[in-house]
Amino acid sequence: MNKFKLMTLLLVLACGMEIIRARTVAPIAGSQIEITEIKNAGVSAAKETHSIVQISWTTQGAPEVKISSFELLLEVTYADGFVEKSPAKATGSARSSRFEVPTLHRVPSQPAAEMKSFKVNITANYSETTTKQVSL
Repeated sequence: MNKFKLMTLLLVLACGMEIIRARTVAPIAGSQIEITEIKNAGVSAAKETHSIVQISWTTQGAPEVKISSFELLLEVTYADGFVEKSPAKATGSARSSRFEVPTLHRVPSQPAAEMKSFKVNITANYSETTTKQVSL
């Protein structure tokens, strides 16, 4: 094998190994979401039978990761065990959201049940940009 073919083969192998190493070793970038507040902010001005639940969060992530949107799911559990699920969407720049949920869960022939607890799930939808240049 002449020197040119050998050098070309070694270069192809080296580039191939670099691609494999980048795929297996590089950490997956993503944002870290911390929910900082879930609180009952009081009775809704629009509907007296509903309460406002305020959700706030922060994010930390690499600069190359751009959050495009958030998907939120608020679950309110009432004293009678009923769970009210309220989904919502927020922009990538949002760090809080408000939900209007029934203050009481009502079932015919039973006393009204008050809110007992809140649970929220937040999912970040993001894109990541990465660039690599190899000089030959």
